[in-house]
Amino acid sequence: MTKLHQFEELCSKIPAELDVALLICNAGQYVVGSFSKTVPDHNMLITNMLHPVLLTKALLPRLLNREQRSAIINVSSVASVEPVVGFTLYSASKAYLSAFS
Repeated sequence: MTKLHQFEELCSKIPAELDVALLICNAGQYVVGSFSKTVPDHNMLITNMLHPVLLTKALLPRLLNREQRSAIINVSSVASVEPVVGFTLYSASKAYLSAFS
């Protein structure tokens, strides 16, 4: 889901009574190619960086207010610490997710 308004609408439809114990952000997109020859993919940046932030923000109050333990798991990539040639923005976006976590 790469359209920001669709994602925000989905978050607003999460039932208030839903008990959320675990949030796992495991989505990812990538574009292959030389940074100088490719167009930055805004959808990839939204999916890899903005969606985990918005979803965490939307569900954090529920996670914090639980009587039992809760957790957030953000799945990044080894590319976040060992950038891969041809995956410049993917590596950077996963580094962002690691820093956010």
